[in-house]
Parts: sequence; C-alpha cells; structure tokens
Amino acid sequence: VRISQASRSHLWRQALARFAGLPVRDVVSYNATISACAKGSRWPVSIELLQVLQRSCGKPDAITYNASISACEKGEHWQGALRLVSEMREVSLSPTTITYNTAMNAMGVARQWRHALGFLASQMQARWQPDIVTHNTLLAGLEKGHQWTLALHHLQSMETSFDDPAPDAISCNVAISACARGHSWELALVFLTCLPGRSLRPDGFSFNAALDACGRAHEWEQGLALVEAMPLHRLFPDAVTASLAVAACTAGLADGTIARAGWLRSLLLFESLLDRRLVPNLIVYNTAITACERGSNWELALAYLSRVRSTNLLPGVISIGAAVQACKQCQEWQQALGLLTLLHTSSLSLNATICSGLVSACSQAQQWVRALVLFHKFRATRARPDVSTFTSAIAAAGVGLQWQYALGLLADMHMEGVEPNAVTMACLLRTFVMCSMQSSASKLLREGAK
Repeated sequence: VRISQASRSHLWRQALARFAGLPVRDVVSYNATISACAKGSRWPVSIELLQVLQRSCGKPDAITYNASISACEKGEHWQGALRLVSEMREVSLSPTTITYNTAMNAMGVARQWRHALGFLASQMQARWQPDIVTHNTLLAGLEKGHQWTLALHHLQSMETSFDDPAPDAISCNVAISACARGHSWELALVFLTCLPGRSLRPDGFSFNAALDACGRAHEWEQGLALVEAMPLHRLFPDAVTASLAVAACTAGLADGTIARAGWLRSLLLFESLLDRRLVPNLIVYNTAITACERGSNWELALAYLSRVRSTNLLPGVISIGAAVQACKQCQEWQQALGLLTLLHTSSLSLNATICSGLVSACSQAQQWVRALVLFHKFRATRARPDVSTFTSAIAAAGVGLQWQYALGLLADMHMEGVEPNAVTMACLLRTFVMCSMQSSASKLLREGAK
C-alpha cells in the first residue's frame, strides 16, 4: 500500500526504497514500483525491475507490462514499448486496449507517426477494435509530426466510417491544432465554429488552438475576435490565451505585414486581461516584452520587466534580451547597459544574444569603445560568440574606424569555426569604405563573388 501511495505522489525514489526493504516481493509490489518509476520518468529502472522479476522466476502479468510500456512512453523509448507488446504475446498474455494506446502514444510523442500508422493497421487486421482514445492518440501523433493533412484525412474517415467512433471534442481540438501547424487558419476556424453543430462544446484549448492558427498566419484581427467571443461560451482567457493573442498581434511587425495598430491592440488586450485578475506567468510577460521590442517601445518594455520582478517572478534571459533589443532599437544604450545589473542580480549569465544587442546599442550611439570592451569581457567568460555577436563587434570597430581590429575579428571567426554571413561582410565592407580603403573593399567584393 505504501509503495502505491508513493506511486501516486510521483515519489519514485521512496517507492524503490520501500520495495528494497520488503522481506517478500510479489508481482503486486513489482507492479506498484514499476508504475512509480514510470510516473517519475525513469523508464530504464522500470525495465530493469521487469527483467529482475523475470529472472527471479516470477510471472509478470498484463499490469506489469502495461506499467513498463507506460514507462517507455514517458521516456520516449518507443522501440522498447513495441518490444514489450511483442513480448506479451510470446508469454501468452493478451495486450489490452490500454496496452495498444500507450504504445501508440509512445510513438506519437517520439514523432514516429509512420510506425504508429503501421502499428494501428496491423492490430486492426488482427481484429482489434480501436476506441476513441486510440484515434485521438493517432491524431495527436500526426499533429506532432507536422502531418496535418493526414490528421484531417483520418478525422474525415472517422466521421464517415460505420466502425470507427465519432470524433469527440478532443479529436476536433487536435484537428484545430493541426490546422495551426499547417498555417490553415480558415480551416481552423471552420472546425471551431462547427463544434456546436456536432453537439460538442468548445473549451479553452479549442479557442487557444484557433488563436495560434490565426497568429501564425498574421491574422491578428481574427485572433482578437476569438478572444472577445470566448465569454459567449462561458470561457475566459487564461495565461496561454494572453500570450497567443499578444504574439498574434505582433508577429508581423518584424517584416511589416501588420500595422502598429495590431501591436497597440495586443497590449490593450494584455492590460484588460490583467484587470480581470489574470495571473500572468513568465511566458506571458516575455511575449508582452517582445511585443514592446517589435513596437520599439522601450519604456513599456522596462515597465513590464519591472512588473515581472514585483510579482516575485524571476526574469529570464528571454525577458532581459527582449528589453535590451527594445532599448537598442530606440537608441537608449544607457538603459540597455543598465540591464546588465539586473542580469547579474538574477544570477544569469550574459549570453551571445544579449551581448550582441548591447554591443549594437553602444555602437549605434557612437560608443564603440564601450561596445568592444563589453565584447572582450564576454569572451573572457569563455562564452562562445555566435555570428551575430561577432558581426556586432565588427560593426562597432567600423564606427571607430578600426579596420585592422575588424579584420582581426574576422580571422577569429574563422579560427573558432563561426561562418560569416552577408551582414558580417557588409559591415566589414562599410568599414573599409569609411576608412577610404576602396582597394580593400574591392578585393573583399571579388572574394565574396567567388
């Protein structure tokens, strides 16, 4: 009983300790311990326990195998799950629907949708009748594998087949999510609006999946309409809704596909959700700060960052990085450098992305010496600069007309295996031109053409 209690509490170490202290171990105690290890995502331990039971002349039952297959599922060890299903038949145990569904989910989680389709087909040929969980598991696996057309085709076959169960709300939710992956927002909205006609009630996941589809397609107005329609179904936006809505409104700012009106409405929506006592998590705040970055509003970005700290959340490198980018775009280099203090007080290390933003912010303000000092301090931490960080440093050297230094950085890139890109070479070319070194610029162009 104590082992089962530990299993329900996900205390796999405690379950193992109690199991080891048992004077006599039967199949029931093995099953409870294997289940505890499965819930603790310790599939190798579960398989080892199964093998110990077999070596001790014990006889595993269907529960033993199902618990071991569940352990393989949680560990994304789909091959092990299939081997255990075959082993069950070898020892004259009949796999149950739970057995098959768990094995299929193991394949789906590991994005082995081809094997899942083949497994389902082979079991149905053996006269096994799948249930709605089976079909939903397959749909989820197809969605995870970015096979949205196959997912919709399977859903359609469920609707037209006399043998298969009718799709339920979970089936339709997975279909909406599949449409989002397939950038088919119109079809996602069709599935959402057709739910009541199928006597199914949309839930928060339904709306969030449709909102995700609209965001991926930069259809921010459709996305906001979905948020406004949620109360009509007695649903209220949650943290996921807020994050998706803000992301939908700002996704096209970077490439100019949406106007700033979408960005402003996204932040108004965010504030209105806060007024409804929505408790945002760090992901929601990160999305809002990123929206401020894309909208070039550094004051609001820093205000949201300050709000993160006031809610006892620890800002991460994503939050601080987005705020640095917002300051950089508004040429607020001093504000950007001030975020270094927050980085250190949050026990976070300076990464390549933040360093690149800070170096760029300084060089844009003609503070090229500060920029290069910061770059050198970053390299002194034994961190590995990426192409963006090197490019920002080369641009800073160009501002200071330090063409030899810029060439040295290019040599360092080659030595460290960082491939220069077109932006890197453009910065170097600009440095040569600014230093009146047209011959070197021409040589660089010729080498680039080769």
